[in-house]
Amino acid sequence: LEQDMAATLEEIHTQVKIPKILEESHGHHLLQHTCTDDTGGELAVMAHRLLSTAIVTKGKLQSLTQRFILFDSIYLILTDDRQLRKRERLTWETGQKTKHDTNTTAVTSIVEKRLSILDTVIKDLECDMERARKLISKEKIVLKGISFNKFNDNDSVNATLQRIEKHLEKIALNSNNTADVVPQMKRKSDEELKESNPKESFSMTTIWTD
Repeated sequence: LEQDMAATLEEIHTQVKIPKILEESHGHHLLQHTCTDDTGGELAVMAHRLLSTAIVTKGKLQSLTQRFILFDSIYLILTDDRQLRKRERLTWETGQKTKHDTNTTAVTSIVEKRLSILDTVIKDLECDMERARKLISKEKIVLKGISFNKFNDNDSVNATLQRIEKHLEKIALNSNNTADVVPQMKRKSDEELKESNPKESFSMTTIWTD
């Protein structure tokens, strides 16, 4: 019985160290998230990891404490019934058989303090999880907006390129038409000059040729 109680007490003192570690870790990660550009997903991962540890630790502390109190009650009953010697019980109560205080009042007192810390940490982490959820929702909206804008920008660029290509085709077509019309206009002007004044037309043609 004493061995079971000693093992349970040892495990209790191992678990009571965790709440302070979680409290410090939460403060550190919260400060890091505030001072950096961590995303909602990163905050959620951190909060979920710490929250899971806090909940498990709380459950272990409660069950271990109940177990220790139960063992201690059995020890008292057996001692009162004289099935166990009172000297053995006295040796146990004075802590001569374990490095930790075996008094149930002292054990429950330290456990209650650590459970209070855990309750605060759990509450804060649940708030962090909710804040992370809202951040993730906002980030999704921003990402959708960026994707939509990129899509629109690509459409705008493609439309502009198509307009430029059509404009160049139009210019090229107009250039070809102009090249065909100019010789015709020149021939027509020469013929009109010949009909109106053959000599003058001849001299101008000679000058043009020269």
